[in-house]
Amino acid sequence: MEWRREPDFDLERRIDRSKRNGYPLGGGEQLHTLSHTYEYGVDGAAWNRDESQILTWSGDGTAKIWETVSGKRLQTLFHEGWVSNAAWNRDGSQILTWSDDGTAKIWDVQTGLPLHIISPDGSPITDVKWNQNENRLLIATDGGIVKIYHTDMDELIVVACQSAMRNFNWGEWQLYFPGEPYRQICPELPIHPSVPQEAIQQ
Repeated sequence: MEWRREPDFDLERRIDRSKRNGYPLGGGEQLHTLSHTYEYGVDGAAWNRDESQILTWSGDGTAKIWETVSGKRLQTLFHEGWVSNAAWNRDGSQILTWSDDGTAKIWDVQTGLPLHIISPDGSPITDVKWNQNENRLLIATDGGIVKIYHTDMDELIVVACQSAMRNFNWGEWQLYFPGEPYRQICPELPIHPSVPQEAIQQ
């Protein structure tokens, strides 16, 4: 849990663990009630950078984004198991969550849709950290592994091209991108000879 910077306001955890309430420290007036499923309680909460939104997460398999002023729920982000932890990125445009379901997810705050879903080994994820540039994730699992994952698509393509040293062949393209016109993913490398000429001309 994190404190708001102003000293007269605290995001306080209720004893029943079912809600997050904002209380002015002096008067005790309740401002909002931010609810998850009662049986599981709320395991954490965090302000975004400008404190306009609050992120909460729970054993009920969800993380939720709330508007600070109104207490309105803006998004619900779903996992299939206990959400162990969650974090904002620096500019508040994305949220990172990880869970006992064995996945770490990066979410678009505006749409509530997952941008990346990563499952290292299927075991519960114990910790995840963004690197300083927020283009890679360091993920530790209960299965005893630690892995680094790229999350920037442009960087991922560069790494993949350097590793494979070729473009997709025709069979791979049809398998992974069915119905899409063939594209030269690695512009510095030649088109694979298995790709039909008519597919290239599309």
